[in-house]
Amino acid sequence: MTAPRRRLPMAQSPTADRAIWDALFREGDILDGSGPLTHLRPATRGIHAMAVSFWLGFLASDGVDLAAEAPMDRITDARLERYLGALDGLSSASKAQWVHRLWLTSTPRHPSGPGRAFARPPCGSSAWKAAARRHAALQQTSRPLPWLISARR
Repeated sequence: MTAPRRRLPMAQSPTADRAIWDALFREGDILDGSGPLTHLRPATRGIHAMAVSFWLGFLASDGVDLAAEAPMDRITDARLERYLGALDGLSSASKAQWVHRLWLTSTPRHPSGPGRAFARPPCGSSAWKAAARRHAALQQTSRPLPWLISARR
């Protein structure tokens, strides 16, 4: 039997994580700027919130001091490998989606101007590369479900 996945709700997450989360979904007008994920529906936001809470719960149970490390610094190859191991029972495609949601919601967007549009950090960052490698590897090993293949014909 596998160990249950632990969640750390956003309300209990470190200040840096909550600041990123709030910036992602910040509502604004054309002058103030909106967060890059404001277009997502509530159900999709809930899925992203669950992904973040499972990641933070995993890190807390793995002994990581969440308050001492920046959110992007927490994403390393070794941690992603252990996290994916903790997601046993999920398909490769599902694991790829978890990694994608983790990267999407853990990435601080730096304003290009005061309160203006947000941009991703440089693609050369080690955390971005680690998440991108895991996502690509999982997508390569995933297979479409049989019912999906027959529906495409």
